[in-house]
Amino acid sequence: MSFSFTDEIPDGLIMRECSNGKLKEKIISIDDFIRSFINSSKADLTVNYWMPKNCLKLSCVGDELHVVVTSDIKTSPATFYERSTREEFGYILPYPKLLFYFRYNVRSSLLMQTKVFAIKRDDNSINPDLYVFPYSNVYDSGSVCFGRNVFEFKNERLDLSVQEAIEMFYATPYNGDLYNMAATAFLCKSTKSLFKKLDGKKIFPEDKLVPLNQQLTDII
Repeated sequence: MSFSFTDEIPDGLIMRECSNGKLKEKIISIDDFIRSFINSSKADLTVNYWMPKNCLKLSCVGDELHVVVTSDIKTSPATFYERSTREEFGYILPYPKLLFYFRYNVRSSLLMQTKVFAIKRDDNSINPDLYVFPYSNVYDSGSVCFGRNVFEFKNERLDLSVQEAIEMFYATPYNGDLYNMAATAFLCKSTKSLFKKLDGKKIFPEDKLVPLNQQLTDII
């Protein structure tokens, strides 16, 4: 069973259940969604979270909470590349619209996995086409390298927990360890050369995004 949020249903969500190979969908209110967990005789966890902004999907499987949100900041704050000679000023980089996937363990209150992908700004579906994140610090699978940083739940504030992880992602300096020249159609040989090409641009050119040939439902 999974639940999806969409801007088209501001006060509710879509519940999906697969039974005997058939997928059933039903629109329920957020109150009914919370009540169904609280009143379930099989449930041993209480779902009572502040929802993050731009939440596209939320599902609870055993001890794991899966959250998908979108972020569209267009241009980043000053972005640093290791100990670059421009570190004093940083690069001002354009970003495509991003889709973040977070997997939390609700018992340990820890963020276990983060993935990030680019999506097209005009794709407002609940199952968008995914594109490769164009810069570095991200594995080919979309998994984010946060180094030794640990992220925890802030009580019931799922919204603040998600916001903290996203802000850390944008603020983390880049290096070339995970850079893949095929991440964009520019085919720049290094992270730094790509930064120089895009520095100061106001909009990331979506025609340079590389399709992953997958949709959201293919990764979760």
